[in-house]
Amino acid sequence: MAPEVEPEDLVKKANQTFGLSLQNAALPWLAVIAWAVLIFYLSAQPSLTLNMGAWEIVLRKMAHMGEFAVLCLLLWNAIRQHGVAFARALMIAGAGAFLYAASDEFHQHFIAGRNGTPLDVAIDCIGILAMSLIIIRLWPNKTTRTGAPRH
Repeated sequence: MAPEVEPEDLVKKANQTFGLSLQNAALPWLAVIAWAVLIFYLSAQPSLTLNMGAWEIVLRKMAHMGEFAVLCLLLWNAIRQHGVAFARALMIAGAGAFLYAASDEFHQHFIAGRNGTPLDVAIDCIGILAMSLIIIRLWPNKTTRTGAPRH
């Protein structure tokens, strides 16, 4: 016969579990928000000229790719915290990073000395795609929501 459990104990246990889960789920989303704010801040700068000639263009484009690669990784990690399957989480993260890249370029239209272009969105997408491929290749545990390996 199972021991009798008081309803108050069940409520207390549920509150503890929910609170811990809420904290664990919030941290990855805080990282996503912090990174998105950093991207927004950098995009709001009128000019980030380094006076390095052609190398400056290369470095800027690589920075764009890197910014959105990291955003994709952070989004994927945050989404996975909610039990979303590996591939679905990656597709959602990629789509979210793409939408943020497009909105970032739109935002740059309103900043003096900056201009947003579809080419820059495409460059951001190269970073998103690269990170997606890295995640697929390197993540050891590509599981379903239940934790069972996919076949």
